[in-house]
Amino acid sequence: MESFSIILFFGVGASIFWGAADFSGGYATKMNNVFSVTFISQVFGTLLFLTLGFLSQESYPDNNSILLGLIAGIFGGTGVAIFYQALSEGRMGIVAPVSAVTTTLIPIIIGSFIDGRLQTVQYFSILLIIVSIWLVSIDDVEKTISIALLKLPILSGINFGLFFVFVKLASETTVYFPMVAARIASMTILFSFGIITNKKSMFKITNWYVIIIAGIADALGNTFFVFSARFGRLDIASALAGLYPITTVVLAIMILKEKIHKLQTMGILIAISGIILLNI
Repeated sequence: MESFSIILFFGVGASIFWGAADFSGGYATKMNNVFSVTFISQVFGTLLFLTLGFLSQESYPDNNSILLGLIAGIFGGTGVAIFYQALSEGRMGIVAPVSAVTTTLIPIIIGSFIDGRLQTVQYFSILLIIVSIWLVSIDDVEKTISIALLKLPILSGINFGLFFVFVKLASETTVYFPMVAARIASMTILFSFGIITNKKSMFKITNWYVIIIAGIADALGNTFFVFSARFGRLDIASALAGLYPITTVVLAIMILKEKIHKLQTMGILIAISGIILLNI
């Protein structure tokens, strides 16, 4: 019970911080280039990782941890680039839920091989959480979904999911400095892609404070996820952290006064049920 409470605290904490980061980043992109927002927010997140690393007097990671961190960053940066490309070509109602569910599924599948099989009730609870992620992420109800529209969201989700996996592997012995390596790799990809796709608006920035909040929240989400995966299992940590769309929706309701539709309400209730079942 105590062990699960720790996993739950860090896993749900990761979903809260990541959801807050998505909300803040989404708000900032209404007035700025999406790649500049993502890049600059990651700069501030990296500064936080460095600060936490030095304050905690964390030992310098070995070469293997650095390499795994760099690989994680490559997947993370590539995932972001593909995700935004998918949004530009498709519809949010398809791109967001498909990417979010794929992101969660990848570490769950890999986690089963790393940590062994779960109990049947835990698999059922994770299934409920995956369904809830889909429902909460749906922006509008799509009547038709073509295979072509699914390719990029699935590909972005695969990259995000592998980011989860490699961040966990990179942080087995140290936490913050491998994250710095991951950010260096992802920032390089994002900066390059942003320059190539939109040179003029890459450095025109407004609402700096929102971008800073997004960067710090994202970094804290990564930190909480790593601790959740270290104290428990990769698959359970990923399922809990994957609930971040709920935080984004709740913040949109509270701050922007957006209305929540029935499917999102159902998704939140199903998510709560899934979390409760995980503890059985």
